[in-house]
Amino acid sequence: MSKIVFSNHALLRMATYGFSTETIIQIIENPEMIIQEADDIVIYQSLFEKTNGKKYLIRVITKNLKMKKLVITVYRTSRIKKYSTS
Repeated sequence: MSKIVFSNHALLRMATYGFSTETIIQIIENPEMIIQEADDIVIYQSLFEKTNGKKYLIRVITKNLKMKKLVITVYRTSRIKKYSTS
């Protein structure tokens, strides 16, 4: 797998949601779903459950560059059905 780097925007979003770089890398390496948005844009997403039992979808939007994968942004949503392709 190519090297994973994070944009400043992605790091700010991760801090807002409390996501570690390890969590985001884990989603990229073992996603529940991969969506090819464009030639160089790929979305990795996985479900997670908070301690209160509420389920969320974490979406990681990346751009494939020559020798690395740039994480553009990261967010979580409770609108799971909206982003499910099944």
